This record gives sequence, C-alpha cells and structure tokens, in this order.
Amino acid sequence: MIVFLTMLKAVPKGWFSSKFEIVTGAGPVGLIEMAFASESAEMEIEGNSYKAYREGIMHGLFLFESATGGILASADKTSAFERSFELTFDGRTYTLEAESALFRKFILIENGETIGSIYPDGVFTTESTIDLPDTFPVHIQAFMFWLVALLWKRASDSAAAGT
Repeated sequence: MIVFLTMLKAVPKGWFSSKFEIVTGAGPVGLIEMAFASESAEMEIEGNSYKAYREGIMHGLFLFESATGGILASADKTSAFERSFELTFDGRTYTLEAESALFRKFILIENGETIGSIYPDGVFTTESTIDLPDTFPVHIQAFMFWLVALLWKRASDSAAAGT
C-alpha cells in the first residue's frame, strides 16, 4: 500500500513554551496552546477553533471537538503502563504508540501496518515532525501531535520529580 505523506512541523513558540505553531512547507497553518495544569488544549487550525481535553481528571477518553461542539475524534489510553492510544475518527480506528521504550518517536498503525509517525527533531528539542498520511486533515494531525506531546510532558514531569 502506498501512503502519501504531507509533513507538518510542530514548532514551540519559545524555549519552555506550551504553545506550538503548526507549519507546512508553505508556512504556518495553526497554533496549539496546551493548558499548564490540565490535560487540555485550545487550537486554531486553518482558521477554525478546536478543543482537546480529557473527559475526567485521571481517566476517560481524550476528546477532540470543533468550536461548534461536535466531537471529531477520540483517543483511549487503555493502559497506564504503555505509551499508546487507540484513536478513532471518521469511523476508523488506529493505534498511536511509542516505537520503542527507549525513544520518543511514535508511530501510527492501521491494520497492523505503520502508516505514519510523530517524532522530535533532536534529543534536546520539542520541535517535532508530524509525518502522517495526507488523507488526514491537518486538525486531526494536530490532535495526534497533542496526544504525543502530552506523553512527552508526562515523562519530562516524572523525570523532573525524580531528581
């Protein structure tokens, strides 16, 4: 199966920023503003507003909705011990999971086949490449990046708490 990819970049707005600009080769297409104290975000993608959030404080689905209130996608973190999500949108289910226990790269799997990935551009950076099929709308790709960025933030917070 041939999958065409349109690479996006997620570029932090500052060194320790929780804001990411979503960029294509043609320029900026959106902004993700992650909440500081909760697992939520406000997004402006291609001129439209979206919200991403978790249903409950420590449990429940991660939901992605348009400003009009329609749920566009959901993700379930089925295990507290694994870095993965079961993602559903447009009537299809995908797995978004860490490629390995040692690295921050995440892969997107459909029917057992890797169809894309999200990964940081270096060891000490949060600038990232969103390398997903171009059949996925940019706002859905931004939601997937947000899910991955949440897990990176959890890992970073956990490491900082241990020092």
